[in-house]
Amino acid sequence: MRRATIPLLALVFGAGFAVLAVGQDQAAQQAPPKKEAEPVKPVEAATDPAAMAGDKPSAAKPVIGGAPVGKTYVIGATDVLQVWVEGQAGIQGQYVVRSDGIISIPLVGDVYVTGMTTGQVEAAIADRLKANQILNDPSVTVGVAASHSRRYYISGEVFKPGEVDLVVPTRVSEALANAGGFKEFAKTTKIRIIREVKGGKPLTFKYNDKEVSHGKNLEQNIFLEPGDHIYVD
Repeated sequence: MRRATIPLLALVFGAGFAVLAVGQDQAAQQAPPKKEAEPVKPVEAATDPAAMAGDKPSAAKPVIGGAPVGKTYVIGATDVLQVWVEGQAGIQGQYVVRSDGIISIPLVGDVYVTGMTTGQVEAAIADRLKANQILNDPSVTVGVAASHSRRYYISGEVFKPGEVDLVVPTRVSEALANAGGFKEFAKTTKIRIIREVKGGKPLTFKYNDKEVSHGKNLEQNIFLEPGDHIYVD
C-alpha cells in the first residue's frame, strides 16, 4: 500500500505544476506588449526672427524729468536745461543758462536760448549739429531740469518767507499756503502784492484772506507773475 501512494502523489503534484505553467503562458500571451519608451527629442533653438530679436529699445524720445513746465514755458537766465542727443553721450548733460542767455554745448557751441521754449531749443541744437556736420538727422530732446528764472517773493508774518520758483500757474492763496500759513499776529485782511512794471510805476494789489477763504471777492485771488512780491504785515 505504501509503495502505491508515493507514485500517486508525484503524479498529482506534477499535473498541478503543468496546469500552473500553462495558465502563466496563456496570461503572458493575452497581456498587451509593453511599449518601448520613445526617445526624448532635443529642444530646437528658436528660428522665429521676432523671437530671436527680443525686445527692441523704443525709438521715441526719452522723457526727461525735472521742473513740471509746459511746452509754452519761456526759458530765462539761471534756468537749468537737460539736453539729450541720441548717440552723442558727450553732448548729453545739464547746462545752466548764463546771464547773457546762452548755453555752451560740446560739438554744438554757444546757443542763445533765453525767450525760447524747449521745442525751439531742440530745433536750434539740431540745426547746429547739421551745420557742424556732426549728425545728418539728429534726434534732440531738451527739458527744464530746474526753473529759476521765474520767481516770486513772499515776506512778513508767514512761516516760510523767501523766494519761490514760479514753475506752474500759482494764485495768491496757493503761495500763502506754500509759505506755511500765517503767524499769530499776521494781518490777514491787509495783504499786499507789489508788481514791478517796466518803465512805469509798480502796481499794488490788495488781498483779504478772510474773504477769499469764505468764497467772497475771489477776483482778488490773482495769478502771480515773475517778480511779484507778497507782503504780509
